[in-house]
Amino acid sequence: MKMKSLALMSAIAITLSPFAAHAVDLSVTNNTKTAASASLDNTGCSGVIPMGVIKPGQTTNVKGWVLNRFCNPTCTAHIYMDKNCHSKVVATATVSASQGIVKVENHNVDGYHVEFTATHASLEGGPSRKWYQWFL
Repeated sequence: MKMKSLALMSAIAITLSPFAAHAVDLSVTNNTKTAASASLDNTGCSGVIPMGVIKPGQTTNVKGWVLNRFCNPTCTAHIYMDKNCHSKVVATATVSASQGIVKVENHNVDGYHVEFTATHASLEGGPSRKWYQWFL
């Protein structure tokens, strides 16, 4: 009996290992003064769930199993600098479940931009202040 359950566990592990081995965890850091949200392939906005909004100064981790579920083999993420995906798209990222962030196209919106590596994205910039705002 013990041998059968060991064989079953081994078979399950071997079956699932390609998915676990190819899943890449990502992190996203918001270095701006504005909250950020995103949508994947024109699905709903990440802002509908509390952890879907990245607050200023916050880092959020996206687990590999989430990428396997939504970005297998690839998906397109639209990044917004608001809580509900209603502002202009500041950047568009191509994400692969196996490779992580493949490409980012910044759209030059209000000074925001995304810097990235395969496993980390950083939201940077923002609107510049007017000369008179320095005194307020």
